[in-house]
Amino acid sequence: MNISSYYNALKFSLNDQGWNSTSRLVAKMARQALFGKAPFKSRAYPGAIIVGSMNFCNLQCQHCYLRAQPTAVKRMMDINTFARMTARITPLIEKAGIFNFATVEALFHPKLFEMMDMVRSINPALCCVIFTNGMLLDEARIDAIIHHRLRRITISLDGCNKSTVEAFKTGIDFDKVIRNIRLLRSRASDNIRITTIFVAHRKNIKELPDYVDFCAELGVDAIIVNGLIAYQPEAEIDCLYSWEGRPDIDAIILQAEHKADRIGICLRHLGTKLNPVGCGSSDVMYIDLDGNVTTCAMLAQPTAWALAGKKGTSRQTLWGNIFKQNPYDIWTSASFVEFRKQLYENHLPTACSLCAAGHKVIC
Repeated sequence: MNISSYYNALKFSLNDQGWNSTSRLVAKMARQALFGKAPFKSRAYPGAIIVGSMNFCNLQCQHCYLRAQPTAVKRMMDINTFARMTARITPLIEKAGIFNFATVEALFHPKLFEMMDMVRSINPALCCVIFTNGMLLDEARIDAIIHHRLRRITISLDGCNKSTVEAFKTGIDFDKVIRNIRLLRSRASDNIRITTIFVAHRKNIKELPDYVDFCAELGVDAIIVNGLIAYQPEAEIDCLYSWEGRPDIDAIILQAEHKADRIGICLRHLGTKLNPVGCGSSDVMYIDLDGNVTTCAMLAQPTAWALAGKKGTSRQTLWGNIFKQNPYDIWTSASFVEFRKQLYENHLPTACSLCAAGHKVIC
C-alpha cells in the first residue's frame, strides 16, 4: 500500500467510523510499517461475528445472493433461539469488536433491538453494525437507533435518479428512501455517520459524479463504490470489471473521487481489474439460522456464480455447529484455521474462486 492509499484509508475510516476506530487503524498501520504484516494468529478470537438471523428480505432484488441459493422455506430466527446462540458464543462475543445481525435487511427483524441489547449486555463495547436498503428507516426505528447509541449506518443507494434505482432493486421506493435518509440526518444530527453503498453497474455508472453531489446534499459522510456480483451468466453484462481492467470506468470513478474530495465526502473504491487475493473474512465467524459456522452467507449454502465468462456452483462449506460443538473449538479447528489463513495471506480458496468479492473489486 502506497502513501496515497494509506491516506485514503485513514480518511475514509475517520468519516465512516470515527476517531476511536481510526486510531486503532493508525496503530495497525504503524506496526505493519515497522514490523511487516503480523503472522496469522490461529488461536485468536473472531474480530467480527455475523448471525444470519433470516433468509429473506423486504425486497426481492434479482442481484441478491439469496436468488443464487436453493429455494428454502422463509425463516426468521426467534428471540429464544438467538438467546441460546448468544449463550453458546458468550466467550467469543466478549472478545469480538463487531457484531452484525443479518446479511440482508437487518431492520426487517422485529426483535433486532432486543438482540442488540442481548449482545451488548455481554460486551458493551461491541460495534453493532446495520446495513439497510433504507425502506424501513422510519421514525420509530431511527429513535431506537439513536437510543442504542449506534454511531454509523450503511445504506444501499445505487444511484441518484429514481428510474435507475427502482429498475435495479425490486420493490424499492426511491422517494421513500430519500425521505428516510433526510429524516435520519435530521433526527440524529451529527451523532450518526451515514455511509452509502453504490453498487456500480452498466446502467448507473455514468451518474456517479452527480451522485456525489446528491449525497452531499443529503448529509452523507462517506460513499463506498462496489462492483456488482454476478450469480448468473446473464448478469455479467452489467458488471464493470475484467481481468484486464476497465480504464474507462476507472476514469469515471476517479472523477467522482476528486469531486468528493473537493466537497468533503470520503469515497472508497477498489479497481476494475480482477485480482484473486481473497476477501477480508479471515477473522469473521458467520453463524446461520441453524447454528452452522462458516465465514460468509455465500458459503453457508451452495451458491451459483458467474465471473468473467466462467460459471459454477460452490458447495456448502461449514466447519461445525455451535449447538453441537464448542464454538471456540470450531473457530480454532485445523481446517477452519487453514481456510482463514489463506484469506489472511491473500490466497483465494477454491471454494471462493468465482466470487467477485475475492477478486479485489468489492470493498
